[in-house]
Amino acid sequence: MILYILYILLILSGLILALEIVKQIPVIGDELEKVIIALSRFSKLFGALTLILGVLTLYSHKMPSVVSIVVGLVLLIDHLDEVPGVGGPLKKLAATVEPFDEWIGLAGAVIGLVLLLIPK
Repeated sequence: MILYILYILLILSGLILALEIVKQIPVIGDELEKVIIALSRFSKLFGALTLILGVLTLYSHKMPSVVSIVVGLVLLIDHLDEVPGVGGPLKKLAATVEPFDEWIGLAGAVIGLVLLLIPK
């Protein structure tokens, strides 16, 4: 059950990060843009949940968990300084990959969608 929640959060968080790429999709890009902009109001919540679930599932499901952690860190980059003790190193890590945030988001959304749709 927790994995399905992780996949859904990965899709939503990934779409928020990949907004500029999604806008370029013919036919559905404009409609998706409106939905993603509405979801963006909750980006801090999605980022935190994606990061936490990624950490919780890291031992058993490595690939989606690592992607979830990276997506969550990039979404939370402006708030990582608030984390006592580890906020600085986490922000430095997130800043390293942030130039690729749209592609990281797209990868997260695709991975989440594929894993959600694969029958288990």
